[in-house]
Amino acid sequence: MEQDELKNNHKKILSASELIKLNLPKVKWIINDVLPSGLTILAGRPKSGKSFMALDLGITVTSGSNFLGKYKSNVSNVLYISNEDSYNRLQDRINKIIISKAIQDHKSLENIYTDTDFPILNDYGLSVLKNIIIDKQIDLVIIDTFFKQAYFPKGNKNYYAKEYETTGILQTFARETNICMLLVHHTRKGVVDNISDAILGTTGISGSADTIWIVDKQTSKMILEIEGKDVEPQSLSIEFKDFIWQYKGDYVENFLTPERKEILELIIKTGKPMQTSEIANSLGKQPNNISTLLKKMVSEGVIKNVSYGLYSI
Repeated sequence: MEQDELKNNHKKILSASELIKLNLPKVKWIINDVLPSGLTILAGRPKSGKSFMALDLGITVTSGSNFLGKYKSNVSNVLYISNEDSYNRLQDRINKIIISKAIQDHKSLENIYTDTDFPILNDYGLSVLKNIIIDKQIDLVIIDTFFKQAYFPKGNKNYYAKEYETTGILQTFARETNICMLLVHHTRKGVVDNISDAILGTTGISGSADTIWIVDKQTSKMILEIEGKDVEPQSLSIEFKDFIWQYKGDYVENFLTPERKEILELIIKTGKPMQTSEIANSLGKQPNNISTLLKKMVSEGVIKNVSYGLYSI
């Protein structure tokens, strides 16, 4: 390719001075503070209730109600794609949710569309999806589940490269169509150091996500961990009851034991990773006891073990 062709095909480079003067659109929020436009991954263990959460979320935003009974949503049109389900199952779940939420006026349900036989999201599938987004003015697309719907390129690329390419294409698609695409996915078994590592597959999946939601069980409590490029990290205690999820409080503030909270506050105050002995000395506690507690806090996802005997938030 000639230099002139390269120049004509390259997007304009902006200086920082030019960039700060641009009148750019603000972040589009489907649910204030927790769900912006872009690519979001909602992951959890099998049978953890994540599909009910995704469907409840979709129903909630069509009326602009509060998600989890806490977060204000903005009225949005929704497409819920669930190729693992039948219309019978979706009908049953929707009925259970609207009965539990005591929804009397079903007018807003006209704004959530469902499909149980959508094409794989290759070039053709994305073209079909784009036409639906334009025709129905869709703001939120929910894919349940990601691996069932995703198209992975063939060839000799490793798993990371394939998964990164696939999710990267979906992220670009969400950005260009100005929607939120929420992928329902699974988490891996075992203890991880951070929530992005909890997602099943390679880090190529989490690497392209703008927002990550993890539904997990910690110390007998169900937790929704949220982090992303446009959201503040949050750990929410939630409860699944009568087919809907409800917010029960901030996990760190309301459900940590005093001993755990004391350690967490010390690490936050110090502002850097701390060794077991440092924490024990600062709190006047026995190192062995502190070591046991630190390991439990890592398994609960409260802190991270950044290297041997070194802990951080």
